[in-house]
Amino acid sequence: METVHDDKRLRSIYDAGQGYIYNDFEGDHRTKSSAESNKLHRAGCAQCDPRRDRNAMTTQTSGQKIFFATRKEAFDWLMEHRAGNYTRCVVCNA
Repeated sequence: METVHDDKRLRSIYDAGQGYIYNDFEGDHRTKSSAESNKLHRAGCAQCDPRRDRNAMTTQTSGQKIFFATRKEAFDWLMEHRAGNYTRCVVCNA
């Protein structure tokens, strides 16, 4: 697990296309929108492309980014820290 703090690192993760990126909009706060907003993506998902013209994923906007090398690592962490308070991206089927 790695919290991604800069866009250069986020781009390198996206370009490598390996692992998973968790977009942690609302942390462990349980609000009506948090489960939908807190989203797990495959690292190469089009939704994670930091170069998109619109709604580009960056470390400066839209919540904390957490990188996981494996699906197991991601799900283990999510079950412990965000159980029931996240969704999986439907674009990449993370």
